[in-house]
Amino acid sequence: MKKAKPLTLDEKCTLVDRACSENITLDGESAIVTGVKNAFATVCSNTCSVEFAWPTVQRIMNKSGDFKSDWGCSLFFEVHDL
Repeated sequence: MKKAKPLTLDEKCTLVDRACSENITLDGESAIVTGVKNAFATVCSNTCSVEFAWPTVQRIMNKSGDFKSDWGCSLFFEVHDL
């Protein structure tokens, strides 16, 4: 598998701007992308935030804009809210 080229700051800013104007989701909930100056992007919904590699964010946004967490955000918050 070919290693993804690191994104520039301008490319990261473009993804964040696109995420604000497009309807992206995280585990089915409306979400945003943050962290342009960080090594990894943070995709945040009202109940969860998950870090993704910037090339992964770009790939998902170019396809569907539907981000999935490994464990499911609702499960995480149900367990920690006990």
